[in-house]
Amino acid sequence: MIKETLKKYGITLTQFANTLNISRPTLDTYIRLYESGQALPNDKYKFLFDSVFNDKIENEIDFQEQLDRAHYLLQRDDMLGTMDLDAEKTDYISIVIDLMKKDMFKENTDLNLYRFIVLYISSYYENPVMSSLCKYFLVLNGKLSIKQMTDEDKIYFPYYMKLFKSQLLGKLQCDEMLLKEFYDRVEEINQKENRQKDALKNSIMIQINTKINELLNHGLKTESINVEQLVSSIKNEER
Repeated sequence: MIKETLKKYGITLTQFANTLNISRPTLDTYIRLYESGQALPNDKYKFLFDSVFNDKIENEIDFQEQLDRAHYLLQRDDMLGTMDLDAEKTDYISIVIDLMKKDMFKENTDLNLYRFIVLYISSYYENPVMSSLCKYFLVLNGKLSIKQMTDEDKIYFPYYMKLFKSQLLGKLQCDEMLLKEFYDRVEEINQKENRQKDALKNSIMIQINTKINELLNHGLKTESINVEQLVSSIKNEER
């Protein structure tokens, strides 16, 4: 089917392989797997084949448009470094980047929002509260079904509802005792973070000193030591 369609529109297999940024042997394998109903190593190519080779495309113009779109999507994935991710995850990355770009060009961009996003992405696995807050807003706005919520998620929802309802009604009041607990917790977290930073710095300094001594013992002069290469070699040893 694929080869016949390409021939119909005057496109060689080599040209098609170049469009998809894969080799001819790989293309032949993908075509064989796709036409026999087997899974492709990368499901993005199945999605692209489905888009380009279907009964709804009846002329050369429509076919070329779909082919150009496939080429664009693969170029995008290559630029984003997301070729090995499935199509849905790649789409989310692309959407987020586009939204961030538009927001960053605004004069009133709140960079604290992006600090929070970075914090959230790096910690939501360990923090069920942050994960449940995300799900709360998704359910509230119809982006996620309540049926998909776990019993643990539902524990948090009434508390969020109470908080945001009070805010909408203008009934939020400051609880000084809880505020003090919050400040104490902030200080506790800061102290823990500082201890971790100091431990990391000490670990790095020990590794750097060890590496410098090794180089000096091998006869290398101090002025010949390249700091960037030194740090790079330490990183490589940790992998």
